[in-house]
Amino acid sequence: MTAQMQESLLYKGEKVGMSTLPLEPYLQTNGTNNFEAPNTMLWRGYVGHWEIEGDKLLLIDFVGFSDGNSEFKLNDLFPGEPKVFANWFSGDVTIPRGELLYYFHGGFGGIYEKDQVLTFEKGVLVNESWVDNAESARLAKEGDDEMPF
Repeated sequence: MTAQMQESLLYKGEKVGMSTLPLEPYLQTNGTNNFEAPNTMLWRGYVGHWEIEGDKLLLIDFVGFSDGNSEFKLNDLFPGEPKVFANWFSGDVTIPRGELLYYFHGGFGGIYEKDQVLTFEKGVLVNESWVDNAESARLAKEGDDEMPF
């Protein structure tokens, strides 16, 4: 499987990639997840662009694909809304930081030095923490060394 395209997030004036899909709970609940993959790096068939304004997670742009790559925009999903407060999302948004320590084909493609983890409750930022991934990367590499090929 090919590593997947990250969602983007504007946080404290910095545009970063995130290894989380905050729109998924909304799409699953509302039965609107009928997007099609335009390529192997976007199996979910869409990409969202987000920002944190104050302490709120907002969907600010969206591109979804279907029917031979026709595009759906934010206005198609949320008519008349230039920004959408993600009150359906509770959980962690993971932002990979630093050097790529271990790459793999799949998921969001690897283990980075650190993960910045933003925790949300009903779309409101309630906590920020950091995870050092050195040990996880070491264990992943050791597992690869034991492969017979």
